[in-house]
Amino acid sequence: MKLWKKGFSLLLFLAVAWAAMQSFALGKIERNKVIKKDFAGKAEIVALHQYGPLAVKKSPDGKVHLTAEMLLTGSNEAEMEEVLNRFDIAVQESANELRLTTDLGIQSCNTINNRMTIKYKDGQKVKGVNNFKVNMTLEVPNPEKLTLENKFDRIELTDDYAGALRVELYSGDLLAANLGNLDLNLKYGKVKAKNIGKAKLVIYNSEMRVGDVASAEVSSKYSKYELGNVAGDLHLETYDDKWQVGDVNGKLSLNDKYSEFKFENIGEVEMSTIFDAEFLAEKVGDMSIRDTKYSEYKLTAVGRVKLDNVFDDDYRIAEIGSLEASNSKYTEYRVQQLGSNFNLGQSFDDTVELEQVSAGFSYIGFDGKYTEMTVSIADGAQFQLDVDMKYGKVKYPEKRVEMMKYLEKDNQTVVQANVGSPQTSGKINSLKMRGFDNTLEWRN
Repeated sequence: MKLWKKGFSLLLFLAVAWAAMQSFALGKIERNKVIKKDFAGKAEIVALHQYGPLAVKKSPDGKVHLTAEMLLTGSNEAEMEEVLNRFDIAVQESANELRLTTDLGIQSCNTINNRMTIKYKDGQKVKGVNNFKVNMTLEVPNPEKLTLENKFDRIELTDDYAGALRVELYSGDLLAANLGNLDLNLKYGKVKAKNIGKAKLVIYNSEMRVGDVASAEVSSKYSKYELGNVAGDLHLETYDDKWQVGDVNGKLSLNDKYSEFKFENIGEVEMSTIFDAEFLAEKVGDMSIRDTKYSEYKLTAVGRVKLDNVFDDDYRIAEIGSLEASNSKYTEYRVQQLGSNFNLGQSFDDTVELEQVSAGFSYIGFDGKYTEMTVSIADGAQFQLDVDMKYGKVKYPEKRVEMMKYLEKDNQTVVQANVGSPQTSGKINSLKMRGFDNTLEWRN
């Protein structure tokens, strides 16, 4: 009895294995269809593609050459033939434009358990296909404008293209050599190119790695960038991005939330609204920020910084010419070398440390509450020390000052003193503090 059961089990296993092999074999039918078309060169060429890679090459003879191949695997030859018969490349041609569209007539396409159900726009359904792909290769001369669209696969330009390129790409990669002007709308993809001219980018949840760029206007979310140098201006509207850029020779305009930035040298920076961002740069000319909250700024060298509204930020600056803020709250400023001016305007609960102030500085001060400032000023400086506040603390090297007035009364502290031989009229260099419960520590 046991031998009979073992024999039956073996026969059952072999039968199931044979059936599976037959099913697999039936599911591995392969078919294809190739379409080739040639056209005269046009000023504008449009290729609208999907379901496979789109490759663009330079034409050897000034004409447009199209090769499109559909590849199918499945289990039902009749239904596979139906899919191949419906495959075509639609052509619209005028004097200046050639428009090519991959025409499958498909309304929807779903795959369950390696079985694909294709529903066509006319209502017919096909279920005998496991998978399909359409490869398109386009050889073009040098049109003034080239428009490419693709879904679910890549677009590749193997040769340099100096014209105006417009790309719409969904769930695919853009691979290119050197490009002229680029207008790109990308979701869920990657870009890799050598150098780009003027760029207009709308990017979502993607990655971009390119060489140098002439100039760029970017709207981006959840994306990552590695760029070389930008010759002109760079305008960014960003959300939760990561940016690494070389030099920006023109102006950087920025509006951002939750992003990280790392730059080399920047000619000018103009920021509108910054929220919870990280900004690093080596050398910056002038920098202005309208509204900034919860952000970190690390600068190696900057000329002039102008801040309007600052809230709970952190500034780490190695060398700066001047900084001026209109309204600052809960913010930390750490400056290694200050050249001429540091003016916080209205300050509330800030922390300021000026490690080394040049002898030729013009103004340091604020009008605030609960702010702490520590400052070291080079020997030879000539200025006036001017403090008038309530419930505050003032420390200074007495040997360096010539006291003019000192008053402590009713919790009010007034200090007026000369350091060196400051001017007595016109523009007077000064270290000035006004307000309530502030702390000034001038270290020798």
